[in-house]
Amino acid sequence: NVDVIPLAGSSPPAERSESSRCRLPERYVLYVGSRWGYKNFVAFVDAMRPLLQRDPTLAVFCAGGGKFTDRERTLIHVPGGNERYWQADLKEVDLRNVYAQAVAFVFPSLWEGFGLPIVEAFDAGCACVVSEAGSFPEVAGSAAEYFNPSDVESMTAAIERVVFDDDRRTALVKM
Repeated sequence: NVDVIPLAGSSPPAERSESSRCRLPERYVLYVGSRWGYKNFVAFVDAMRPLLQRDPTLAVFCAGGGKFTDRERTLIHVPGGNERYWQADLKEVDLRNVYAQAVAFVFPSLWEGFGLPIVEAFDAGCACVVSEAGSFPEVAGSAAEYFNPSDVESMTAAIERVVFDDDRRTALVKM
């Protein structure tokens, strides 16, 4: 006898709420977790730069990983100021709302054992743009937009296809 225990719940996406415990930018791309080494944050920032320049309403929200370091603040500086990058360490109950309200979740990691944030994003109804490395293609299947994590232009193009194409974003969420 085999019992299957899902890794994440399946409740409906949260709605933006005035009572949210976390102040969120109006329109943002979500990055979750630590930002060092193999997580590929530096390449992610480079990939986001032209998209932030293209759309002055777009921001990046970094959930978890601690406050930005001095090095990260220098790295994320963009025209218009660093207010384009937000960071908050969240309680689990708030994280679901952050996924649900994001334009897209980006997971640029060079490798991961599984990629639980992808499952969390799916559960919240958030479109995913993920690295084609490691287990991600097995986890996300055809329900994500993929990029080469070692190629900043590939990452930019994949994020752009989802962030600026409502039909593509909707299709990914429905898969």
